[in-house]
Amino acid sequence: MIHIIFQGFLAFLIAFFSFVIMRCRAWKRELEGMTNRAMHKGTKKLHDKHELSIQDSMATLPFAIQRYLHKALFLIDDVDRGTSYMMHTPISIINNVKIQQEGEIFVSQKWLPFKASQTVSCSPASPGFIWDCSTSIHPTLPILKYLPIFVRDVYLDGQGELSVNCMGVARIAHKKGTVDINSAELMRWLAEIPLYPTALLPQLGAKISWVKENTQIKGPWPEHHGAFVRGRITDLQSDTEAEVQFCFKEDGLISSIRAQRMQEEGGKLVWKPWEGRFVEYDARNGMLVPTKMEAGYWEDGKLEIYFKGTNTKFDYDFFD
Repeated sequence: MIHIIFQGFLAFLIAFFSFVIMRCRAWKRELEGMTNRAMHKGTKKLHDKHELSIQDSMATLPFAIQRYLHKALFLIDDVDRGTSYMMHTPISIINNVKIQQEGEIFVSQKWLPFKASQTVSCSPASPGFIWDCSTSIHPTLPILKYLPIFVRDVYLDGQGELSVNCMGVARIAHKKGTVDINSAELMRWLAEIPLYPTALLPQLGAKISWVKENTQIKGPWPEHHGAFVRGRITDLQSDTEAEVQFCFKEDGLISSIRAQRMQEEGGKLVWKPWEGRFVEYDARNGMLVPTKMEAGYWEDGKLEIYFKGTNTKFDYDFFD
């Protein structure tokens, strides 16, 4: 009898894990399809645009953004010297980028290690990204630490999506295509633009409008003593809009992004003051891009960090 029970249990385990493997592969295939669409979309859109003078178009940007671009793209602090340098130096425009990332996320009162890959379509004329993250149910408990949780954050074809799935089998959360989700995911694309700084160049067909410099976005954030400017993006694919505030360090690099972002409370999504910080920059492909980042929501005058990430690898695809 015991032998029969054991055989039945073993057969159940084999069938269960075979099903889990099948569902995980289906999840990955779906992500690969999304990734290919995002990469193709950026190429198609930019090829339809006429090339304009980078010098002339950059002059239309707020001064703080101009200074940032000179620092990030040319490693030059002085805007006048950077403008002269730019006339004799070609700029490589980013088509898309694949980023490998690792770090920790704070979930259910505990920090969970994660690994993620992110693919971004970098033209503001067709913004899009897919963030594919995997973590575990528990960081230390036996068995549970080997059971994967998949998180998918997406903005593609004008639609946002947030999916959380356990082992590819049990759906924990899924939000897609609502006005709020679309805006929240487009906001993430805009907030992470220091990872692909050429997306700020207006000649790429950018639909980013700039609010008067040193006009703070409404929220409980402490006063920022450096330069700051608000940017608003409109995605013409869906008329989705998002707005963030760029805050700058003394050296001209972007130190943080402030915005209203959704967070789940009591089973509902609510808009709350959010801040993403770029802790460290490093040179990649001749550009200064963030390698360490963190993000959190402001609660009772304190930034409650829920995300700490390190970008370990950048694979940029530039236009010819």
